Amino acid sequence: MIRNFNELLTAAKEQDVQRVVVAGIDNEAVIKAIADAERNGFAIPVLVGRSDSMDVVLSHLSPKTKAITFAVDGTDEEYARTAVELIKSGEGDVLLKGSVATATLLKAVLEKEHGIKSASLLSDSFLFEDQNRVGNQLIDITDGGVVLYPDVEQKQSILENAVQVYHALGHAEPKVAVCAAIEKVNEKMPPTVDAGELKQRYESGEITGCIVDGPLALDGALSKESLEIKGIVSPLEGMADILLMPNIEAANLVAKSTQYIAGKEAAHVIMGAEVPILIPSRSDTARGKYLSIALAAVVQGMS
Repeated sequence: MIRNFNELLTAAKEQDVQRVVVAGIDNEAVIKAIADAERNGFAIPVLVGRSDSMDVVLSHLSPKTKAITFAVDGTDEEYARTAVELIKSGEGDVLLKGSVATATLLKAVLEKEHGIKSASLLSDSFLFEDQNRVGNQLIDITDGGVVLYPDVEQKQSILENAVQVYHALGHAEPKVAVCAAIEKVNEKMPPTVDAGELKQRYESGEITGCIVDGPLALDGALSKESLEIKGIVSPLEGMADILLMPNIEAANLVAKSTQYIAGKEAAHVIMGAEVPILIPSRSDTARGKYLSIALAAVVQGMS
C-alpha cells in the first residue's frame, strides 16, 4: 500500500518504465520533470514539438537518454493531435501536457473518432500529502480541473475514477467523503441531496470498492475529534482518503489552499481515458510535475 509520496516514488522506480508522451516541448518545468523521471528509471520521454526546439530540449536530458522524438512544425492543435495518436497507436503509456493549452489537449483526447476517452467521464484526482496524519497520508480532492457543476450521475463517475487511483495505490477500500457545507440532507442545498443519494447507492451495493459517507463537512471528513464534538457517527471516522467536492470551484480552491496556504506537496492525474493524462498548471513546479508523472506511472503500471 502506498501511503505517501516517498512510497509513491519508490513504487514508480520498482515497476516497468512508462513511455510518457509530452504534447508540446517548450515548457522548461515539464522538461525538467520528465528528465528527472527518466533519470530515476520510471519514464521514457516521447517528445512531440517543434524541430528547432528539439535539440535544446534533448540537451537537458541525460546523455544516455532513450527519448523518442517526433518533430512537428505546426500548431498546438497538431502537437496535441500527434500526441494523442501516439497513445492511440500504442506508442505511449501516459499523456503529459507540455506547452499546449489544456483545452487544446483535451479536445484531441475527446475527439469522437480518434480520441482516447474510455469511461463515461474524465475527471482530475488531486493528491496532497499530510505528513501529520497517521496511516495513509495521501488525500485526494476531486474534481477541481475538468467537470464544472457535476450532477449526481457525474459525481458517481468522478468518485469511481478516484477510487480507481486508490486501488492502483494498493488501497482496497478507500474512504470517500461526499462533501458539503453541513452534515444533513437539506433540499435547499443540492450538494447535500447528491451526497445522500450517493451514500444510498453505496449502501445498496451500486457503488463498490470503497466506503462512502455523506454529506460531510470538511472538518468531519478529516477530523475524528470534530465528529465526536458534533455527535456524528461516520464509518470514515474522520480519515477520508477521497474528498468528493460539490463543484469545480470548491475542489479547485481547497486543492490550491493545500499548496499555497498550507505548503503541501501535490500530484494529480486525470482518469477516464485509455491512459492517465497529466494537465499540470502552468504555475506547478517541476517537482510537482515530477510527482504527477510518478503518480501516473504507478496508476498505469498497476492497471
